[in-house]
Amino acid sequence: ERSSLEPSDEIAELCVRLDDLPLAVELAAARAKALSPRQILERLSQRLDLLEGGRDADPRQQTLRATINWSHDLLSEEERRVFRALSVFAGGCILDASEEVCGADIKTLQSLVEKSLLRFSAERYWMLETIRDHARERLDEAGETDALARRHADYHLALLEERPTSLILGSRRRELLAWFAEEEDNLRATLDYLEGAAPSDAARAAELLMPFWLPRGRAVEAQERLLRLLARTDFAAGTRAMLLEHLCDTELRLEQLDSAESHAQEAVVLARESGERRTLARALLDLAHIASRRGDFDEAIRVLTRVLEEAADDEWLRSIALGDLASVQMDAGRDEEARRLFQEAAKGLQATGDEANEAIMSMCLAYLELYVRDFEAAYVVAASTLEKVRAIGDLYRSIGARMVLGFAALGLGRGSEAREAFAESLDLILAADTRSDALPETLIGIALAADTAHVRSAARLQGAVNTMDKASTRSPRFLQLERYLAQPLIDALGADQYANEQALGAGMDTDDAIDLARTLANPESQEAVAES
Repeated sequence: ERSSLEPSDEIAELCVRLDDLPLAVELAAARAKALSPRQILERLSQRLDLLEGGRDADPRQQTLRATINWSHDLLSEEERRVFRALSVFAGGCILDASEEVCGADIKTLQSLVEKSLLRFSAERYWMLETIRDHARERLDEAGETDALARRHADYHLALLEERPTSLILGSRRRELLAWFAEEEDNLRATLDYLEGAAPSDAARAAELLMPFWLPRGRAVEAQERLLRLLARTDFAAGTRAMLLEHLCDTELRLEQLDSAESHAQEAVVLARESGERRTLARALLDLAHIASRRGDFDEAIRVLTRVLEEAADDEWLRSIALGDLASVQMDAGRDEEARRLFQEAAKGLQATGDEANEAIMSMCLAYLELYVRDFEAAYVVAASTLEKVRAIGDLYRSIGARMVLGFAALGLGRGSEAREAFAESLDLILAADTRSDALPETLIGIALAADTAHVRSAARLQGAVNTMDKASTRSPRFLQLERYLAQPLIDALGADQYANEQALGAGMDTDDAIDLARTLANPESQEAVAES
């Protein structure tokens, strides 16, 4: 069958009238089944002529707007209703969502796709932003925006309720995190609406989003959202305690220990007042973690013992507390007790289906093996853990698993493999929206894994990290491991010269340190590292 859009004078003139704008031409061409090129030109020209003499806006934008208006006005009433309703979705939607929120049917959706006002790919319907902006204006004009936003929010809140933490920590983790990645813009829009229209629902949505936010590297966004909610004064004590505990958890990821401690203490008071036992236990876990980070192991153990008493009938929470207690014992140098507790915690988490935190216990065991210099055992555990976290698709744990694998490989003398692991860890950190506590350890790993031919750059990178990591996020035992692994580099350059290079590196800012690390981690570009 011959196409009705074969080259012709009318089509050439139409393209000129449309300023050769691809979207405008596509919208016009979509009408070729019902109109001839001459008819399209005649009808569209009437609208374009109205623009002559009124050129306050960008002429090309005016042309595009007129084309979209023309295409819209040719729709049936039902097509117009669905078209404007679909603008409530940010990032598109699946068929079920369009039916549930907008009352759309497949016939109308297909018609909008054929008219180029809607796109369909990867099982999702979506709009180009230019067209979505136009549809949103029409929704506002119809006075339907608030009702559609409410239906959109209710729909996505219900989806979050179907995906509780217990599922997100288990075998469906990769699937659920992939779902979050697809719907992230819609979930943001949901929270935006609920914050103003239904604060209690917004608090619930934030709670349900935490297990998605942190593994996907959204700590900064989580903190901003929680602080905005906590600025309100009308939440019940239990709700406020929950939000404060999640804020503390987020701030711990961001290495903001002082504010984390303050928020955890407030959460403890409110959780006790409201009888929220799990929130109370989680806030106490946060306080124990903070005490341990500050080297107050006795206080950390005291608080964790209290948590174990509170969580005697909660296997999951008890296992988490056991893992935290094991970490404290490890930091205190009580290795056998730490090993026993890590293993007990891992069994409890496995029994409750928490594959994500079970992986954390495995990583901690691998670090314990590093600290006692059993690099072979650490490598075996780290490699197994990395395989597991790849399967569950967790960004936060993927970073940790690659780091511990890198240090184990380094201890075994496999510098190239170590560099690759650290380079992957760095890429994951930089892909997230926050430079987490993992950044200093990853940069140190890259420095330690450098070839001795680039020892000066390695020393400078260490010096830069030492300045950057003023809060000393690296534990004393990690620093001991670092000194052990750095010895070959120090021997190659000499202790005094190595110290001089570290001092030079102390003047580097974070971005320069990251650039240097990337060069050191990339074998192809190592010859380009400046050794001045």
